[in-house]
Amino acid sequence: MIGLKPSKPQQAPGSDPHSNLLPKGKFYLVIEEVSQLFRSLVPIQLWYKYIMGDDSSNSYFLGGVLIVLYSLCKSFDICGRVGGVRKALKLLCTSQNYGVRATGQQCTEAGDICAICQAEFREPLVLMCQHVFCEECLCLWLDRERTCPLCRSVAVDTLRCWKDGATSAHFQVY
Repeated sequence: MIGLKPSKPQQAPGSDPHSNLLPKGKFYLVIEEVSQLFRSLVPIQLWYKYIMGDDSSNSYFLGGVLIVLYSLCKSFDICGRVGGVRKALKLLCTSQNYGVRATGQQCTEAGDICAICQAEFREPLVLMCQHVFCEECLCLWLDRERTCPLCRSVAVDTLRCWKDGATSAHFQVY
């Protein structure tokens, strides 16, 4: 039997297998914000029915006061959630610049190796702290953290909750 080396899968010229990873955190953020909004809208009808009750002999005054209080609390909650969805959609529609393109000299000074993936630089970016990383590595890192992977200086100040696909574990009570 002839020893054949497995060949690498063929890719279209100019295609990058990691290019679809760049905006994934933004999509996770939008999906989770919409999910949180939906979670806060679902129990409204049930609480209205529970507060008012089916028995017509009960006093409507107490039920009316509770409905007004519930509606006020819920409207503040929903306004905050709608604001979160708007921020997430705005972030999705804008491109996030974590740094500027690194020059060949900056890459050489950094050792031509990305500190995150330990491979040669692909589309290198230099942060304000002058550390150089691959663009996709940096995007994935900054979806979870807000600091430089090497020196821990603040690299970006953006909305980053739920960009890693995590969700809220708390119960939606009201």
